[in-house]
Amino acid sequence: MERTACRNATRAAGAVGVRCEGTMRAEVESVIQQLRPMVQSDGGDLELVDVTPEGVVTIRLHGSCSGCDSSTTTLRNGIERYLRYKLPQVTQVHAE
Repeated sequence: MERTACRNATRAAGAVGVRCEGTMRAEVESVIQQLRPMVQSDGGDLELVDVTPEGVVTIRLHGSCSGCDSSTTTLRNGIERYLRYKLPQVTQVHAE
C-alpha cells in the first residue's frame, strides 16, 4: 500500500519525494539481502551503492565476483532478473 501511495504522490507532485526514494532503496536492499547467500556461496558478495528515482540500481561486486568472467552473466541473468521480478519499478542494474 505504501508503494502505491508513493507512486500516486509522485504523479500528483510531478517529482519523486525523499520518502519515496528511501522506500525504494529499502526495498532493493531487502531483495539484495535475499540474493547475498547465493553469491556468498561462490565466494563473492554484493553491496548496494545507489538507487536512482528512475529505478536504476548500482551494485558493487566483491570477492571472487569482482574478477570473475561470469560476473556479467550473474548480474544480468540472476541479480537483475530477480530484482526486476520482485520490484517492477527497477529498470536497470549496473555494477561498478
